Amino acid sequence: MWHEIVNDTVGGRPVTITFCPLCNSAISFDRVVDGRELTFGTTGNLRHSDLVMWDRQTESWWQQITGEAIVGEFAGTRLELLPSAIVAWGTFAEQFPDGSVLDKGGRRRGLLQGCSSGRQRFPRVREFRRRRGQSPPACPSRLP
Repeated sequence: MWHEIVNDTVGGRPVTITFCPLCNSAISFDRVVDGRELTFGTTGNLRHSDLVMWDRQTESWWQQITGEAIVGEFAGTRLELLPSAIVAWGTFAEQFPDGSVLDKGGRRRGLLQGCSSGRQRFPRVREFRRRRGQSPPACPSRLP
């Protein structure tokens, strides 16, 4: 994983997708708090062995595992938790053939079928490695 926090809009809803590499927790939240759309980043700090995020609008600090603001204007406020899951690459590609992924540089890439090499060109991440008997994952035929 190269991205600990991604701010995006899914289905018109502002979301932040978070990942703490130390505790392997991937959690998604609604980015709107009290009618304000926030954008999140990582503080580079840990609390209780978990990532501490911050919002750029108020500079409040948020515990990633709970979504609760621990310092600042929003202290005591919790972000709305959204359903999400960590899934194997093959499962994602099969269930969402028109889905897109975020590459190491922060660009979205579509899942294009028919790679001539038959191998993925996305960075090798343990969860996404091909297993024996599994079809190769979709990959881009060219980079954008």
